[in-house]
Parts: sequence; structure tokens; C-alpha cells
Amino acid sequence: FFLPHREYNVNVEHTLSLIFSLAKLSNVYLVIKGHTRGSGSLDDKWETKLNKYSNVEANVTAHSPTLIAWSDLVINFGSSIAIEAIIQNKPLIHTLYLHTNQTVFDDGSVSSVATNEKEVLSYVSMLQDGKLRTPTDMEKSKFFQSEVFADMPPHDVLDLYCNKLSALAVK
Repeated sequence: FFLPHREYNVNVEHTLSLIFSLAKLSNVYLVIKGHTRGSGSLDDKWETKLNKYSNVEANVTAHSPTLIAWSDLVINFGSSIAIEAIIQNKPLIHTLYLHTNQTVFDDGSVSSVATNEKEVLSYVSMLQDGKLRTPTDMEKSKFFQSEVFADMPPHDVLDLYCNKLSALAVK
């Protein structure tokens, strides 16, 4: 569970409610990572309450891509770390109802969009039953083309640098 900056139009009450609902699921191991920049972590009071659950680790400091590689599912809103989940082919739940921002994940083309807590819990159950849909290669390709490459063809960064350096050496 990746937390965004709280100042970015986040409904903190609903976010905490969801986190505690997930923590109460005996068949879920919940790892919560605060946003790496700014005010995205849980405060000490909530961290202490959550860490009383044997299946919860709150405010972990592990590298986000490593956490995603370890996870079975990523819950995220308001953070671009969701792109890493898509790259790693991890199911992604975008909790639309926990914030009022518009994001590139709102259309559900590469994520399962949840509009309430019940839907999040349903998606978790679907994952456990092997029924949670993940985006197709075509959907991911369209997403990356539009949102990462700004509708320009993707390019090999090292090749681009090599060509630029070669052009400078010729001059």
C-alpha cells in the first residue's frame, strides 16, 4: 500500500479506514510505504496502532521497486510509483475515492479502479481467487505510449546519448 502526500487532496479518514480493514484480513500481509518525498508517511500514533497487527508493517523504508517485486498486489493513488507496478506486471488497485485529483489511472485501462472500500476488498478477494484482471500487453503499450512517451515513439536512451556524443566528436 503506497501512500501519497497527504496535502494532495487525500481523504485521510477513508484512507485509514481502508488500511485498518486490510489489516484485519488474516490472509493478507500488508506493507505500507509512505511517500518518499514530503508528508506521506503515517504519523507515530497510527504506525504504533498498525504495527500491533502481526500481518502489518507500517512506514517501511525499503526501496519501492523492491517492494513491488515482492508483492502480489499494489494499492496506490496519487503516486507515479504505479508505473513501476505496471512495468513489473503486478495487479494494481487505484483507489479513486481516496483523493479528489484526476490521474492517468482513473480510466481503469491499466488498473482496477475502486470507488469505495468494499470494491478494494472485493479486488483483494478476486486476486486471491485468481480472478483479478491485469492489463493486456496492448493496454500497457497504449498507456506507456500516451502517458510516458507523450505520444512520441519510445527510444533507446543509451543509443540517443551515443549518437549525440558521436556527433560532437565528429565536429
